[in-house]
Amino acid sequence: MTSTSRQSRPGSLDDAGLPVTANGEPLPEPRGLSVSGEIWHFDSAELFDDNDETDDAYIRSTWAGVHLRSSASLTSYQDSRTFPTGLAVTGDRVVWSEYAAADRSPRRSFLNTLSTSGGTLTVLADPVIDTRERLWLLTTTQDHALWTAGDTYDDTRLFAKTLDGEGTPRELAAGVTALAADDDEAVAAVLTPGAGGTRTTSLRLFDDLAGGDFTGTTLFEIEHDASAEVTAVAVSDDVVAWAVTPVSAGSSAGTLYVLDRVSDGNSVVQLPDGVVDDLRASGGLVSWTSTDTAAENPADSSYLYRATPSASGYEGPDLARFPGNATTASLAGSRTAWLESQSPGRWLVEGTVTPTLSRD
Repeated sequence: MTSTSRQSRPGSLDDAGLPVTANGEPLPEPRGLSVSGEIWHFDSAELFDDNDETDDAYIRSTWAGVHLRSSASLTSYQDSRTFPTGLAVTGDRVVWSEYAAADRSPRRSFLNTLSTSGGTLTVLADPVIDTRERLWLLTTTQDHALWTAGDTYDDTRLFAKTLDGEGTPRELAAGVTALAADDDEAVAAVLTPGAGGTRTTSLRLFDDLAGGDFTGTTLFEIEHDASAEVTAVAVSDDVVAWAVTPVSAGSSAGTLYVLDRVSDGNSVVQLPDGVVDDLRASGGLVSWTSTDTAAENPADSSYLYRATPSASGYEGPDLARFPGNATTASLAGSRTAWLESQSPGRWLVEGTVTPTLSRD
């Protein structure tokens, strides 16, 4: 893999084992990367402790090695800030979920959004939604927020709502195990239990939410037994990708499938080192982080995969590993970012992916 305009920001692990900058602030997580190169993150790792209370909590954006750019305050509920539970970025649109502290009654969840355009930050004054249900998966197109909500992760429903704050949420499906979106469409893995321990997962595409189509189109169905589940999906104009991971104890190997929407082909990547986390797609590129859950000391590795022909004319798929000990990685447009680890140091590295992946 090659990249240009590479920048890095140094960090280390604090006493709690969390990556922080030299000033003790959280080192931004690459999964908050936007197409303009901003990396959105929450300003304090302590906010993820639901017993914490603070009157000064923010979601912020930074560039690797560059000064602070934008910020927005988290929701105030019953005289205290909520704490964040999820973050998704599509293009320059950001959505995030928040949950009230454990001792608040009634305990509520909030979904908020902001966008940047031409250096201008736009934040809705009120949350997109305010609900007593717990929010789990979330994603965003340029016009809609999509999320799953329910009392437990295994008993949720998928909803969508416009990002202008108008209207009511529309229920799209139940039993969603994975969710992703690009600028104008979303894809969900919908699980349906069957007889005799079998299951069917359908990959459902929602490409006309703005036009009022809340039914979606089933791209295909996967029949499997109860020991496996579609745990991650990604979508772009060029590809749809999904990961099937065994859920039975003692088994860590998974499989990544990539459908080439341009040439109507597909490819399969075996994942001997475990589960897939933070699966991303941009054009014909796919990135993910994989963890060997069966190892005595599990370690993360991140990969970049080209599923479609490159600018050089090479027609086959290509796979590259992010350099160094890349613990997490992300992809947005032509931008990429990853965390490198070499104890005790941590580096946030940001670059631009070139059209062609170099091969050893």
